[in-house]
Amino acid sequence: MKKGILVTICNFVCAVLLIAVLVMQFQPFWTCSKCKTHKGVDKEVSIAEYMWIPKHHEPISDDMTDLYREYYGPDYKDPATGRKFSFKPNYILPAMLTVFLGCIVGIVCCVLFHKKFFLTAIPLIVGIAGMLGHLSYPALQVGHNASTHLLVFIIVTAVSAVCFLLSTILAILSKPRKMPRQ
Repeated sequence: MKKGILVTICNFVCAVLLIAVLVMQFQPFWTCSKCKTHKGVDKEVSIAEYMWIPKHHEPISDDMTDLYREYYGPDYKDPATGRKFSFKPNYILPAMLTVFLGCIVGIVCCVLFHKKFFLTAIPLIVGIAGMLGHLSYPALQVGHNASTHLLVFIIVTAVSAVCFLLSTILAILSKPRKMPRQ
């Protein structure tokens, strides 16, 4: 199999995985029972919806704090401060913004520049950021389908790592060698 075909296949596989991650960001993840904007009706909130307008979903902070205490016990302490935990909207934003923006950039790059071997590094970064986010932030561990999200991030990381290694090895092996002068 030629190097170009394998690299193209790897980039398209990574693009499809990034599309799956992007779609998952818009799926319901948390329940917000106290959101005033939803007129008292339980509302499912996705990670993407929460990312775009965290101030709009401020009441979810109380729900998340209650959920933490229910999930981790009433004496759950914030690892950073050592005080009783209180969920803040900006806790999850760095990891999830990295995932969201990485998905957009990765999809565009993997499709438009599909013959470039190094582009599979973008899905690798997205997968690692997603895994670290889901393992580091308890808010991302108590969503309805948190285990599915984590599994998808593990798959993205594994597949993109294999694709990146294969593409890099093929790029190194296919470089033209200079002949020594005689």
